[in-house]
Amino acid sequence: MSGIRMRLIVLVLITVCALQIAAWQGNQPAVNSSGPALGKWNFTAKDSEGVVWTGTLTVSKVDPNRFDAGKYHSLCNIEAVSTKGGLGVEHPSKYDPSTRTFSFGEEGNWGGSTYTAVLSANDKKLEKGKWRQSDRDFDSKKLVVVASGDWSAELIGK
Repeated sequence: MSGIRMRLIVLVLITVCALQIAAWQGNQPAVNSSGPALGKWNFTAKDSEGVVWTGTLTVSKVDPNRFDAGKYHSLCNIEAVSTKGGLGVEHPSKYDPSTRTFSFGEEGNWGGSTYTAVLSANDKKLEKGKWRQSDRDFDSKKLVVVASGDWSAELIGK
C-alpha cells in the first residue's frame, strides 16, 4: 500500500511541476528574432506641439552596397505629412530580439533624428514609439532637441 501511495505522490508532484512550468512559459513574451516584417506600415506620429503626422513607413531589405547587412536589420523610409508640412526620413534600422526594440536614425555632432518602438507580440504593430529631432546650437555648442513626440505603425502589406 505504501508503494502505491509513494508512486501516486510522485506522479502528483510531477504533474504540478509540469503545470507550473507550462504556466510560466505561457507568461513569457514571444521572442521573434527576425524583427519587424519587410513591407509597408501605416505610420502615425504626434509631436510635442500636438501636430499629427500620418504616412507610410517602408521597411525594406538592407542594400549591402550602402550599409553593413550584418550590422542592420533593414532600411526604414518614412514619408509623412501634417499641417506643418512633409517629413522624409531614411535610415538603416536595428532590432533587439531580447527587448523587441526596433530603432533607426542617428544623432551626430550636427544633430539628427532618432526613432525607437517596440514590436507587438503579434508582430503587426510598432508600439510605444518615441522620436526626437535635434540640431546643433552654435552658441552653446550643444545639441538641442527641436522636436519630439510619440509614434506607432501598423503593418499593411509586404
